[in-house]
Amino acid sequence: MHKRRATIQLSISAILFLVSLWALMWFFSSSSLASGACLNEFSLFHEDVRCRQPSIAITLWLVTATGNVLTLVGGVKNMRRSRSNA
Repeated sequence: MHKRRATIQLSISAILFLVSLWALMWFFSSSSLASGACLNEFSLFHEDVRCRQPSIAITLWLVTATGNVLTLVGGVKNMRRSRSNA
């Protein structure tokens, strides 16, 4: 039971890692593109959509990176439990 749960958690962790990398690249890209138009003032509530994108991207990165770490730790713990029970 623990091995199956660990495999699922580690798979989810790998997917979240890829999404996290994508969000980080989106942040750097959107920050670079919006730096001139927004005068380096990014906010979730800015009038221009281009000035909102870096804030959305960094928020997405924080959520996915946190989820990645939590599922990775849970997966490793469950993998250790499955090996100790065997």
